[in-house]
Amino acid sequence: MKVLLIPSFPTQDLTRKTTGKYLMPDDIQWCRKHARFREKDLLKWFRRFRERCPKGTMNQEEFKPLFKSAFPVADVDLVSEIVFEVFDPEGKQKLDFKEFLIPIDAVNCRQFDEKLRWGLALWDQKNRKAIDFYGMKRVVQLLDQVSKQDTP
Repeated sequence: MKVLLIPSFPTQDLTRKTTGKYLMPDDIQWCRKHARFREKDLLKWFRRFRERCPKGTMNQEEFKPLFKSAFPVADVDLVSEIVFEVFDPEGKQKLDFKEFLIPIDAVNCRQFDEKLRWGLALWDQKNRKAIDFYGMKRVVQLLDQVSKQDTP
């Protein structure tokens, strides 16, 4: 029997300091610790983010084309709704670069069990190791959208 371990999710660290106009060394270190991007790719994503969001934050409408450019098959309306539901529980309608990077990293997983692990961790930010029916439904919807990218 295969056991699925759910990683703890770094949202508590997100509130300490948002990224600004530049990625500072501690921002790069945080991103490298919590996402699986090489520094070169991380900087490329940051440039793309800053080109589209010069103020350093993005709303759902700004999120959609950037996500769609990386994952053209996904339903960006549904994905952005879920991402903002998870990363913007206060309803401020803004994500900074780190809040944007984590779901991008999650959907870049190649193995389905990795995607499932991340999907569950996204939803279980309080680290209760439990998920209700609504949460599971949202995770499955998200996985369905990002898994379309993997099919030839």
